[in-house]
Amino acid sequence: MPAQPDVVERELVIAADAERVWHALVDDDLLGAWLEADARIDPRPGGEVVVEFPDGVVRVGEVQAAEHERVLRWRWHAEGPGLDGAMRIATQVSIELTREGGATRVRVRESGFAAAGSRGVGFAAASGWVWDLLLASLALATALVLV
Repeated sequence: MPAQPDVVERELVIAADAERVWHALVDDDLLGAWLEADARIDPRPGGEVVVEFPDGVVRVGEVQAAEHERVLRWRWHAEGPGLDGAMRIATQVSIELTREGGATRVRVRESGFAAAGSRGVGFAAASGWVWDLLLASLALATALVLV
């Protein structure tokens, strides 16, 4: 039996400087815009991250690391109506920014799906598609950010 994917990794080079991309990650309104949800983040270790999606699912977590214009990492879990235990697993999201000339490489890594057992494969696959779309949305949002 093949190993279950526990990690989803995606990356994209965005035609914006690291300051602009960082701002889109740590500003509540901008974060909410590219996540297409209501979002709050306190971008300091120990700070709270809360993302309320239109379907009623709320992702709640705590910032584990924040290095200005370089790294933002949090651990979160889902809450909401109709979610069973496997769907409430905690995952860790790590976003790393690397300057590349006037552009920024954004690497997203979400891990912890194996905790959902056999359903983790599906959760990881779905998360991969979601991060693909969210990175595209982030790229568009940073084009509109005025720092």
